[in-house]
Amino acid sequence: MSTGSIFWDAMFDMWSAPLGRSVARPINLQPSSQAEEIIPLAEETLIVGKQTVTSGTTTVRRVVVETPVQQQVTLYDEKVIVERRKPVTDAVTGETLTEVTIEMIETSERPVVGKSVKVREEVVVRRERTQRIETVRDTVRRHEIEIQHSDENHRSGRTRPAIASSRK
Repeated sequence: MSTGSIFWDAMFDMWSAPLGRSVARPINLQPSSQAEEIIPLAEETLIVGKQTVTSGTTTVRRVVVETPVQQQVTLYDEKVIVERRKPVTDAVTGETLTEVTIEMIETSERPVVGKSVKVREEVVVRRERTQRIETVRDTVRRHEIEIQHSDENHRSGRTRPAIASSRK
């Protein structure tokens, strides 16, 4: 018997004569002159092995996705305005006919964008092993013998089945 796989055949010692052929001598209807005849009896045994096969692949890839966002912010601009007008009163102050320089700073606000990164969740990738039991069903063969004993006094043939097996 051969499974076709060198590994399985070597593992389970299946290199033997094909079961379709006879290992014993051809059937001889004449009584044997030998003191002893040997008829080998064979029996198949079910051998169940296991093989790991790939049933699928899971790939987890982290990618960067850009999403446009917007937020409104109120900004201020300052400008210096110089205007001329008539004095409210005619009263003279001590600063007449002297030079004066005044500086005013104009300001503008501009948006400043900053980004922060924080971890929002974690993804855990792992394998989980479960166990299951399967029942393997098949048939096995074995040799049995039938012994036919004829009694010449009664001239009737009796067949008596006898179970003989080569179980270890």
